[in-house]
Amino acid sequence: MNTKNSVKTAFILLIISQSLLAQREYIVHDRGMLHESVFNNGILSQPLKNNGIEWSAQPMFEWPGRSNTIVEGVEYDGQHNSLGGGIHIAVNYPGSLGYNDKKFAFCGMIGDGGPETSVGVWTFPISFYEVRNYPLLDDGSLNPDFDPNEAEQIIYAKWATSVGLTVQRTTRSYSYPDYDDIVLHEYEFEFTGNTDMDPTTIEMDTVDTLVDVLIYFAQSFAPSMYGYQRHYNEWKWKPGIFQGDNWASFDPDYWLAFNMDCETGGDFDLAGKPEPTPELFQEFASSGENGGGFASPAAVGYTMLYYDQNHLTVFDGPDSTSVNSEYGPTGQELDDQFRLKQPYHTYLTHGWFSSAVIMANGRPHLRMGPRANGFYNETEIEDWGLNPAWVGRAQFKHSNSDYPGRSFAFGPYTLSKGDTLEYSFAQVAGYGADATKQYWGGHQKDDLWGTVPSMNRRVVIDGQVITENYIDDYGYPDYVNSDVITVNDVARKAWEAYTGQVIPHDSTWADGELVCWPENNSKDGNYAVPIPYPAPGITVETLDDASVRLRWGRAVESFTHAAGNLEKFNVYRSIHPIGPWKLLNVTVAGAIVDSLNLYEMIDDDIDFKVGDFAFYAVTSINDLNMESGKTNITRIQKNIGAVAKMGKVYVVPNPFVLNSGFSGTGTEDQIGFYGLPETCTIRIYSYAGQLIDVINHDVPTYSEPFYQVTLNHQIMAPGVYFFVVSTPEGDETGGKFVIIK
Repeated sequence: MNTKNSVKTAFILLIISQSLLAQREYIVHDRGMLHESVFNNGILSQPLKNNGIEWSAQPMFEWPGRSNTIVEGVEYDGQHNSLGGGIHIAVNYPGSLGYNDKKFAFCGMIGDGGPETSVGVWTFPISFYEVRNYPLLDDGSLNPDFDPNEAEQIIYAKWATSVGLTVQRTTRSYSYPDYDDIVLHEYEFEFTGNTDMDPTTIEMDTVDTLVDVLIYFAQSFAPSMYGYQRHYNEWKWKPGIFQGDNWASFDPDYWLAFNMDCETGGDFDLAGKPEPTPELFQEFASSGENGGGFASPAAVGYTMLYYDQNHLTVFDGPDSTSVNSEYGPTGQELDDQFRLKQPYHTYLTHGWFSSAVIMANGRPHLRMGPRANGFYNETEIEDWGLNPAWVGRAQFKHSNSDYPGRSFAFGPYTLSKGDTLEYSFAQVAGYGADATKQYWGGHQKDDLWGTVPSMNRRVVIDGQVITENYIDDYGYPDYVNSDVITVNDVARKAWEAYTGQVIPHDSTWADGELVCWPENNSKDGNYAVPIPYPAPGITVETLDDASVRLRWGRAVESFTHAAGNLEKFNVYRSIHPIGPWKLLNVTVAGAIVDSLNLYEMIDDDIDFKVGDFAFYAVTSINDLNMESGKTNITRIQKNIGAVAKMGKVYVVPNPFVLNSGFSGTGTEDQIGFYGLPETCTIRIYSYAGQLIDVINHDVPTYSEPFYQVTLNHQIMAPGVYFFVVSTPEGDETGGKFVIIK
């Protein structure tokens, strides 16, 4: 596997020692728009939980990232799109063929209702760490070890399994706008014989061969938490995700399996879950707030980029079996080397992935045994107008295309000790899917071709036609930050990143070339993609007159790996990290306005009020109109510089009434103390004189937020409170405030 050893700036978050091997840990891909949690035992997104999510502790295939929000006083965790994912492995020993003798290892994507414990049972973590190949260092200077032929964020995980295969996973992500909706995965499965956490101990010394090895990549997609909570007040597999709103499709042009919200409770006019309150729909669609009018606009899935053919079991010939396999494929299922054509299956299921169900011999539609759905025959290929290369390969076929569970399986393989299987795929997310294409599955409940809803479409809420053409009327939200829009566009870019080839936008198998065909690819990704000038490191601070000053250095002018020439910087402000972003200023590259040789921009917009929060970002743009990602997003609460000498201190709002706190804070219970010197202590007392809290203020701003939490971590009760502010110099003032709830 290509680990790009030239990357020298390893930022190691975790190396799991022998004493910590029973722990499940995760690291988050958060460099681009797609934020994903990857675990040290094979889990993707989260441990499988298909009976409802109330709150996310970490990103679960979150697109766009940082999407939590507050609507009508209710806090939502945002656009999370997965119930969980992982890998299943099945093997047999020579002479012990058949399903009853299979041995399994479940590396994530296992559970019924809630997750099953896999660490110490099927998986044994060995190492886990992150490499940050960012163009700039934290201080804003150029990274001398930046590798332009590698992704910006790389996370490595290695774990042993109970079946003797040791897994190495390498995941990659970018901030570049054409490639920031992708997480790329490369896997190695080495037959080491190690079945526990100690790589020096080989427990399978007497087993030199594994047969009927099946590798099963499984994920459960459910776009998205925010939309389901807005419409159903919960994010649950039924109603909606299971046998309802969430539909599965397969795009054979890119080997892309994806899911999309195609209806709400049977209403096709509510595909993508438009904001259910008509007035708020108009507000969000017009402004782009909360990502626009659709609460579940994402199409999410994964595209296979490479699969191992080197160790596929070789059968004796057409219509015959191998002594190393229980399977007896037909002639149509075998390639010219008498190996089973891949994928082994592309299955769709409801998401009940408990170990007991998968291992049960009586459940052929779930088990990792004979092909669950069969294969495409020549008649189907002709009747459906499919690529002839799919004859003999696994069918995408299920009577319920509205299941969330998706999988690719490969095999059967025969492995000798030391052999390694290798695979690559990309997780991808886009704003809807290409509505002009026909898919296997699509928005229908049969096994033939189908389409998906266009995002430029009619929206009807409570019988009121809001728009006939959403995109024409409102456009795309700001997090759709390039011409790479649909999940198909993103899959194409994933292929370009992996192969290094430029793939035409309208390329299909009908053009006569199988451009996107995993078995034609290298086992190692290319990852040399067009690089924009990086966003500069910025500082943001409030001044004495309540204006906000942004500054950034000139390091990016010397960046040598970008295309074109640096032309300008765009300065943005937003009330939320996903937008809408207001363009405040365009600064021409080289126009230095600061005595410190720094770029500077002053935001004195009176509509941005003292006490409110905002986000700032500065991007770099070249003369080819390539813009960097917003990798320097900085959150600030508008304030005023500290007073030179303490006078009267004010509490705002006073009285505090429930939900009267400052907008954009992420909470509704903030009050503030104003008129403070740089260093002082605030003591808060109840009406009876009991000390409620002590706040040490030591920042050069004249205010301090307070969230009505006592020294004992209790929420303050309604009532009258007193405060005393004192300085190290002995100055003192005080007052009172009222809380009404």
